[in-house]
Amino acid sequence: LGIHKDVSKDLLRYIQWSLNRYLYTQQTITNVSAMFPECQVIPVAHHACHAASAFFCSGYSESAIMTIDGYGEYDTVTLGIGRGNDISVISKSCWPNSIGLLYSIVTQYLGFDWFGDEYKVMGMAAYGERKYLPLFRQLGQVTEDGVFEFLPGHLMASDEVPGAPGEQWYTFTPLLEQLLG
Repeated sequence: LGIHKDVSKDLLRYIQWSLNRYLYTQQTITNVSAMFPECQVIPVAHHACHAASAFFCSGYSESAIMTIDGYGEYDTVTLGIGRGNDISVISKSCWPNSIGLLYSIVTQYLGFDWFGDEYKVMGMAAYGERKYLPLFRQLGQVTEDGVFEFLPGHLMASDEVPGAPGEQWYTFTPLLEQLLG
């Protein structure tokens, strides 16, 4: 297909990951539909639910909206505008470019449970100092259109999750340990 060999491996993993997510969602819809045959099942995007629950309950007729999460489907951060009964997304960051993933990695590094104790790290962040801010600035950037991107090869490692083709497991690298102690 004319894809450079260095890119093709990552591209194939992304395609596998996307297909796994799609098939999982379709199977879930099928299962729920079978349990409730008299109902129509309508899937709604994860970040759209976050944005709607915040905006439509806010009392504002117009608002800027930002959602940040580990991931939901593919999105990790969305920026949007709510006006009246409409929410439009103007920018989004996609997996694996995830601030939530970064929280998971730091949570694991600090000795807390992966995928569950991130709220503890977020709570403690309010009491911290900014001495590690330059380190975290090396991890990623926000583009002019508001998209968050990790900088390739900086402080994070990934590998395929055993038994889950296309799924990636991210963790801190020895460099992160060297910099944080």
